[in-house]
Amino acid sequence: MDADAGHALERALTLALCDVVESVTRIAVAYSGGADSTALLHVASTLQRRGLVEVFAFHVHHGLAAAADEWLAHCRQQAASFGVAFDTEHIVVARFGASIEAEARTLRYAALARCCRRHGCTVLMTAHHADDQAESVLLNLARGAGIGGLAATARSRRLDDLLLVRPLIDQPGEALRDYITDHALAHVEDPSNTDRRYTRNAIRHEVMPVLRRIVPTIAARLARTAAHASTMQQLLDEIATEDLRDASSRNDDLDIERLAALSDARAANALRAWIARRGMRAPSAAALKEMLGQLLHASPDAQIALLHERQTLRLYRGRVSIDAGGAPRASFVPLVWRGEGRLDVPSWHGSLVFSRTSGRGFDALALREGPLAIRARRGGERLRTRIDGPSRTLKNLYQEAGIATWQRARLPLVYLGERLIHAAGLGPNAGNTIDGSPQSEAVRLEWQAHDDRIA
Repeated sequence: MDADAGHALERALTLALCDVVESVTRIAVAYSGGADSTALLHVASTLQRRGLVEVFAFHVHHGLAAAADEWLAHCRQQAASFGVAFDTEHIVVARFGASIEAEARTLRYAALARCCRRHGCTVLMTAHHADDQAESVLLNLARGAGIGGLAATARSRRLDDLLLVRPLIDQPGEALRDYITDHALAHVEDPSNTDRRYTRNAIRHEVMPVLRRIVPTIAARLARTAAHASTMQQLLDEIATEDLRDASSRNDDLDIERLAALSDARAANALRAWIARRGMRAPSAAALKEMLGQLLHASPDAQIALLHERQTLRLYRGRVSIDAGGAPRASFVPLVWRGEGRLDVPSWHGSLVFSRTSGRGFDALALREGPLAIRARRGGERLRTRIDGPSRTLKNLYQEAGIATWQRARLPLVYLGERLIHAAGLGPNAGNTIDGSPQSEAVRLEWQAHDDRIA
């Protein structure tokens, strides 16, 4: 391997940092100990020696392989020899289910994110290269994936508050292997990488060699396909953003009537994007078509529940919302308020927020003296929404407010003694409020759900 080829990896890493961040002081490298991540970590360490960034190596111990402890020890020693900081996390991967690979990947990224936050790293780098990209394109083709699948692995993407970067995505795998040979870098070999029962491994060891004999530049060509697909996916995302701007509400619920006004293709694209933006994997084309059919052709008074990714899409009064579960674990929770701004109520997945007011509110002295409590609905409760208005049943008020039946059971009722003083989703019981004044301190109450749905 000549010097120019070796410097290409360093240039790729440096340019990647310049392209995706204006200024960064700490970067993390996902370090498995394998050849690819070893090359990436070594190149990153050269940037640290030049004083450009501080580098951390983070290793995830899966516990799936007999040599996992040995790999951890190797990674720790190698990171020390490169002069970079090291940390690790252990995860437990279920050995059953549809895909151990998918489960391990999800847990691995969550563990790496925790390491990054622990050490103040804002950029996480992985060693995916052009050969990995080509394999991903073929793998997703075999699965019948759409445009998003053909886009394969993005050069960078957001992972919550982290920027996930693949700086070597344009580099051939051979260049990384030559790099570690040229620098005599020790690395580990995971025997599962040669297990051809896994589709990706079969593609790597059986399909790609044949394709390379036919088209020597196949990896680069498949990478171009991924780039074209990525551009197309970006356009689809922009269209979905426009459509969802019209079809979604303040609470990010979907308006079925507006969704139905779109073409079938745009409606499916919008629904897929809406689901993905709520933190779930997009459904398959068949599942998406079935969902859309049920939602768009439901009768006006229908209440539909569609299970997806352990969450439920619910249709109520022409609007679709996500029910993530989280039913209250206690029907009665006593509270003691000493003037705090908020009281967390974990069993109800929310917090009671207090704020001073010069208008109408609850007597602060009475709230301090209590007894204050949160209770679940038992039926027959009544509330006066206006000081001069009638007392009405919560059932009627919930219906009038458009709050679905399944949501009502998760909205707590706040009691002062035996008096209902506040109903989440509806507001205060006006008959129990006072006017704030220098002589009588008044306090407003607000229920703040931890999932930001109904307050």
